[in-house]
Amino acid sequence: LKNTSCWTGKVPETFRLKKEALRSLHPTHSVAAIGRLAKYFTTGHENSLTPCGKKSPYWKLYEKNGYVLFIGVNLECCTFLHSLEEIANVPYQLQKENVNAKIITGEKTITRNLYIHKYGPLTDFNKPEKLLLKNRGMIKGKIGNAVVRLVSAKKLADIVLPLIKKNKSYLLKKPK
Repeated sequence: LKNTSCWTGKVPETFRLKKEALRSLHPTHSVAAIGRLAKYFTTGHENSLTPCGKKSPYWKLYEKNGYVLFIGVNLECCTFLHSLEEIANVPYQLQKENVNAKIITGEKTITRNLYIHKYGPLTDFNKPEKLLLKNRGMIKGKIGNAVVRLVSAKKLADIVLPLIKKNKSYLLKKPK
């Protein structure tokens, strides 16, 4: 895992390669962090039964009142919304059967039995954008030609999680 590149783009891969970056050890949704809270965000992610649940770095953003910055992309890329889906226990998010995963760090191999995301239903992660803007959970602007969104993890969860709990298909695209 230490030498496995991320698949989410050039910016996260460049960040991950910085010598001071720490990477979490989750086999499907690892994160990299730099700074005084880097260890807090990355430690123990391999012990999370799900990729984005309450023991993940994604939920830790909520606990620390953190933010997610989107540069040139919209909320369709918001992995934090998977945290809300997992916490709300939506039926479409996780595979029913757990898998046996091996995490190879270079120094050791860790085996974990965990649940992973399933693919299928199409989501509409842009749906909460208007609510976030209205309730000051997101600031939208530009850097150069790129549209930038700065989203409060706490406000996103506080606004959207109750909606998902009330309607488990809240984030699903409506069939045409």
